[in-house]
Amino acid sequence: MSTHTITITKFKHYPALSEETIAFTCDVLMDGKKIGHAKNEGHGGETVFYGSEPMGFDERSKIADIVDGFVAAEIMDKQKEKDKKAVAKKLNNGLFFRIKGQKSGAYFSINTKLTKDANIREKVKEQAKKRGEEIELFINDLPVNEAVKFFYRYE
Repeated sequence: MSTHTITITKFKHYPALSEETIAFTCDVLMDGKKIGHAKNEGHGGETVFYGSEPMGFDERSKIADIVDGFVAAEIMDKQKEKDKKAVAKKLNNGLFFRIKGQKSGAYFSINTKLTKDANIREKVKEQAKKRGEEIELFINDLPVNEAVKFFYRYE
C-alpha cells in the first residue's frame, strides 16, 4: 500500500453561512497535484469531496475526513490569533493577577492603563497581604501566548 500526502489549498471560510458545521470550500491536493474540490455548506451535513479522478465512496469519505481535520485546525489557528490580540489589548487596559491557592484559570483584575506602575503593584500586594493572601503572579508579566491561557480554554 502506498502512502500519499493530502493537503488543501484555496481555503475559503464562510462564517456567516456556518450554522451547525463550518461552511467552506477548498481544493484538495494529493502529493502536490490537484485531485478535486471539497465543500461543506454549514447546515450540519458532512463535507463532500468532488474528485477529478474516479474513486470509490470509502476513499472519498476518507479524503473528506482528512479535509475536515485540516479545516478545523485552520479555523482554530485563526481563532487563537484573534484571541491573542484580544488578550494583548486587555493586558494594556488592566492589571491581572492571581492569588496563591486560587482555583486554576481564575484571576483578579484592576482597570488601569498603568499596568507596569510599581506603586500600583505594591498597593495590590499590600491589600492582598492585609487579607492574609499573597500574589502568585501578575498575568501581565507573561508572554501573550501564556497569558491567553487565563482567558480562553481550547480543547
